[in-house]
Amino acid sequence: MSPVRRCPQCGQVLHSLPAHQEFCSRECYLASRNLETRRLGAPRKYPELHDPDWLSSKFDAGETAQSIAKRLGCSPSTVWRRAYDMELQLPNCRSAPYKPRQPKKISVPPDLASRLGLEETA
Repeated sequence: MSPVRRCPQCGQVLHSLPAHQEFCSRECYLASRNLETRRLGAPRKYPELHDPDWLSSKFDAGETAQSIAKRLGCSPSTVWRRAYDMELQLPNCRSAPYKPRQPKKISVPPDLASRLGLEETA
């Protein structure tokens, strides 16, 4: 019989977690390292970036992602990411917009592809 595994932070029994997972949750992991967690319903760090009208008005007024980021105290990529997530139509700006990573293209042997039900794409 194997020994009972417990979360070192809260003591909860780890029944169905993989062997490499040491903590029962992200909260216990962060608490063990004295890091703060953002709880559900907690105030957002940059509430302005979650208001599409505010953000689009700033871009329409000619502000750049750099100037908005400097005002809020975040990085320009954070501004672009929020604009991209909200699907805002932005005018051409001097800085490059946020572009999500493209999925990697892999080659799968034909016999494996047929067993997995995969189709070839262009």
